[in-house]
Amino acid sequence: MCETQESSRFFREIFGKGTLNPSDALPDEVECYVCQVQPKDCKSIINHLNFLPLVSSDDKIYAKYVKENEIYPWPLLGHLRRVKRWKSPCHHAEALTDMDQEECVEPPKKRKVISSKDSHMKLEVLIGSVAQVDDILQKDIHDDSRNRLEKLFSTYSLQPIKRYLPGRSARNQNELHSWNSKDGGNGWWPSLFFEEQTEEFKQRVMHIDPAEEQMMLQGMYACIDDAEKYREEEMLDQFDGAIVMCPTTRNIVSSSYTEFKTKISHETKEESETRKSLLLENPLNTSVILAIQGVSRIEREAAMGNGILSSTFKQGQYLLSGYDLYLTKEPGAFEAMASLHSRIRRIIFGIRNVEDGGLVDLELHCLPGTNHRFRVFECVQPDALSKCRKLYK
Repeated sequence: MCETQESSRFFREIFGKGTLNPSDALPDEVECYVCQVQPKDCKSIINHLNFLPLVSSDDKIYAKYVKENEIYPWPLLGHLRRVKRWKSPCHHAEALTDMDQEECVEPPKKRKVISSKDSHMKLEVLIGSVAQVDDILQKDIHDDSRNRLEKLFSTYSLQPIKRYLPGRSARNQNELHSWNSKDGGNGWWPSLFFEEQTEEFKQRVMHIDPAEEQMMLQGMYACIDDAEKYREEEMLDQFDGAIVMCPTTRNIVSSSYTEFKTKISHETKEESETRKSLLLENPLNTSVILAIQGVSRIEREAAMGNGILSSTFKQGQYLLSGYDLYLTKEPGAFEAMASLHSRIRRIIFGIRNVEDGGLVDLELHCLPGTNHRFRVFECVQPDALSKCRKLYK
């Protein structure tokens, strides 16, 4: 079950266990094996190490353990890069003659191509954690992973040494700056850093001010109106209200009822009724899917005659990138996954779906192993919530 937290007067945010920052549970340091390598051998060594991947909390390997309620046995190293580039102190100083000390410790904006002709360069490759590598080397002599690792060491004359590396990503820019300033600007060890995953960033973007709260309330009333149109104009009560809103312009991009009417409209009444029957017989034609299809239709129409040169088409690879989805009722599992794959920014819903809800209980918005997550809010504003409940009586 997801945890909830009051995010404003009128909305409660739904958190899942997967929403918590995974780095909070990771150690500050982890003991690893690294080897100095020749630049000309670096690419081949990395390719040979594909049987020993650097796993992170978002990887499918780790997600498999979570799904089976098992503990992943090795330290997570997915935040670390496989290779570290060193330069001798004298060469480093010469290269930075016209730069101050503060500038030299900033991470490079672009990764440089490794050249085997650079005599001042030293490369080190991260093999893996000491715990995992030692376990492999202690396996049976016929074990495939042991044979592959021993062959790698002998082929390239590698001499593994133990070194403590960062056990997690940097928690903020200041810590990253400190790590990059170590060893005369060579840095502790190159690691991935995503500012949007830091606690500072989350606290900044998760705050909902009064203006945003009013926008969200506007969206809730719009999706209630969407549901009421089904009931008043089509006498259909199996459809929820669903609208897609752009939070930047605060305009409704698509509504499920508009898409419903577009799909069934035809020149003759008979043809319209036939299309309506076919649409109602298809269990996949839910309000959420119709709202998403509405965005797709708009983009297709904008692209006609211009193709990929259309400005609308260029806005993003995914349909709902940057958009919010407002619903009178929590989406089902397949609807929640459809929203996830469309890269929705947020889902805001009225009442909970106790039958097959995909967010509160299944936590699909923060599922480990997926490459996108989104925020979820439950409406607690009395008037809007009351109107949502009346729709399903």
